[in-house]
Amino acid sequence: MKTIYSQALLAFFMLHFSSILAQSQTIDFTLLSDNVEVAGNDTPLVSTIKKTGNTLTWTQYSNGTATSVTHFTITQSSGNWNAETSRGNINYTTLIEGYRGNLALQGQESSITAVLTLMISDTHQEKYSFVINSITYP
Repeated sequence: MKTIYSQALLAFFMLHFSSILAQSQTIDFTLLSDNVEVAGNDTPLVSTIKKTGNTLTWTQYSNGTATSVTHFTITQSSGNWNAETSRGNINYTTLIEGYRGNLALQGQESSITAVLTLMISDTHQEKYSFVINSITYP
């Protein structure tokens, strides 16, 4: 009887902690998109946004070849993301060459969207809105 109780308790803790790990700000992922909206205009652009540790890497492709690679340092994060369901809301505050930025990732039942905002100056910002085709986790 003691063994059954111990196994049940162990199973409970494993399930509890696996759900805590599944909902995370620190999870790494790769987003794939084939379209970006900039200044209200949809533009066909194949790109990936990859999060590894405290780095976001935005890679743009043309004819299957990487044509632009931009690295952002993550300075802060908030929200939660569930890797099992690819749902949640998470925001990453970033820096690139002294400029602030933000990546907002939103996962719902029907879609995943990502909005990358770059603060060019106190009065000017650029927004890139991606519809995500797929998300993968390492």
